[in-house]
Amino acid sequence: MTTLSQIFSSTVELNKDKEAIVYGHYRLTWQELSELVDQHAVHLKAEGVTCGDTVGLWLASTPFFVINYLAILKLGACVMPLNISLKFADLLRLKLSLKFLITSNKFKGALEEYNKSSIINIQQLIVVNDDYQCLKNKPQSIKPIHIDQESNNENLPAVKLFSGGTTGISKQLIKSHVECVTELKQSRQSMGFSSSDSILCILPLNHAHGMANAFWASIGSGAKLVFLPNELPIPLQLKNIVNLLKEERVTVFPAIPFIFDHLAKWPYQERLPYLRLCFSAGIQLKEATYKLIIEKFNIPIRQLYGCTEAGAISINMANLSRLNNSSVGKGMKGVTMRIVDERGHQVANNDLGAIEVKSRTIATQYANGEKLSFVNGWYRTGDMGRLLNDGDLIIEGRKELMLDVAGYKFFANEVECLIEQYENVVEAAITQDTNNINTIGIKAYVVVEKVINERFLSEFCKNNLPSYKCPQEIEVVETLPKNSMGKLQRHLLG
Repeated sequence: MTTLSQIFSSTVELNKDKEAIVYGHYRLTWQELSELVDQHAVHLKAEGVTCGDTVGLWLASTPFFVINYLAILKLGACVMPLNISLKFADLLRLKLSLKFLITSNKFKGALEEYNKSSIINIQQLIVVNDDYQCLKNKPQSIKPIHIDQESNNENLPAVKLFSGGTTGISKQLIKSHVECVTELKQSRQSMGFSSSDSILCILPLNHAHGMANAFWASIGSGAKLVFLPNELPIPLQLKNIVNLLKEERVTVFPAIPFIFDHLAKWPYQERLPYLRLCFSAGIQLKEATYKLIIEKFNIPIRQLYGCTEAGAISINMANLSRLNNSSVGKGMKGVTMRIVDERGHQVANNDLGAIEVKSRTIATQYANGEKLSFVNGWYRTGDMGRLLNDGDLIIEGRKELMLDVAGYKFFANEVECLIEQYENVVEAAITQDTNNINTIGIKAYVVVEKVINERFLSEFCKNNLPSYKCPQEIEVVETLPKNSMGKLQRHLLG
C-alpha cells in the first residue's frame, strides 16, 4: 500500500511531458503540475503546516484546488475540503474549528468576518494566489522539499469529509490513505481509467464523487483533467461543456442528474466519438433524461452508487443491450454487497431490504471519535434496495425516507416520480408530518415550468396512486433546497 502523494509522484514519473490539466487557454504537463505542488508545499511549510495537521481548503474547484490539495498531502497533513457555497447557518451547524485554512483573496474578507464573529474558529488563514498568471508563468525549479518519513505513513488521515447532508445532521468523517488509495485502485480497475483518458471535471471537488471519480481518477491513472474555463452556473455553461467534450476529446464524463437534466435540453444532436464512459451519481437519473442524452449525444449514462463513508460501491457497466437507468450494477472490484432484513438476515434475490457492504474503502470513524457501525464486518449504508438474480443492485430509497401511513410503507420517491410525470411539473418532493394524528400529513412541494391547477394535480394523484400515498396538500415553490451535488435537502422543506 502507499499514500495518495506517492501515487501522484509515481504518475508524474510515468507521464512527465504529457498534459495533466487543461484550464481554458492554460495547459500544464504532469511535471509542471508537480513543480507547482512543490512550490505551494514549500509555502505551506513556511507557514507552519507539518505532518499530522488538518488543513481546511476553501477554494473553487479549479486547478488551484488540485495544487493546494496535493501540497497539503505532500507534507503529511490531512485535507479538509470545504464547500464554498456554505452560508452563515451552515457554518454555525458545522462548528468549524481549524488551525489552518487555505483560501484565496476572493473569499478572504468573508472568512475573516466569520472568524471575527466566532461563527468559525480559524487560527491561521493562509491566502494563496489563484490568478491565472500562476499557470501561465511556469514555476522555476526549486530544491526538492524535505519530507519526513512519517509523511508517507499510509495509516495517516488523508482527508476529512462531511457526511449526512441530506438529513441535516452533518458528521465529520476521517479517511486514511489506505482507504483512499484502495478506492482509487478499485475504481481504476472497475472503470478502466488510463493515461490515454481525458476526464471532464465539472463536479465540486470538495464532494466525495468529484474528488474520487474525477480528481483521484486522474492522479491515479495519468488521465488529463479538463476544467471549465470559468465558474458560471452549469445552466449557463452548456455550450462550454459540449465544446470541451468535442475539442478536448473527452473520454470520461462523471456528473450528477442535475447536470445531465440541463444537458438533455441541448437543442442539437452531437456525435462524441471519443466519449467512452459517462456516469451519474447522487440520486437516480430520470428516465426521460437518460433517453434524451442517448438521443442527442449517442452515449448512455451509467449509474454509479456510493456514499461518503464507503466511496464508490457499484456501477452499471453492462452491455448496451442490458443497460438501463434503474440499476446501479454490480459491486466495484473488491466490494461485496448483500441485502438483509430488520434482523440482519440475508434475504432472497429480488426481495427488499437494507443494503450492506464490505470493502477496504470504508472509513472506520468520525472526527469526534465515534465509530462507524459495523455488524460482523458489514457496513449498513442506510439505503434500501434489491439484488437481482444477475447480481445487479436496484436502489429503492433511503430507509429514513420510507413513509408509514396507517401501516402501509412506501418510499417518498414513488410519489415524487408520479407527480413529475404531470404536465409542466419539473420537480417534486414530499414530506410527512408525523405529529398530527388526525391526518396522514403528506405534503407535496412542486416546481413548475408553467402555472398549474393544484386541484387537477391532486386528482391526477388520486387516479394513479392508492389513497394512502396521495398528498393532502400541494404547494408550488420556485425551487427545492439542494446541496452542491444536487441532492434534495428534505429537512429544509416546510
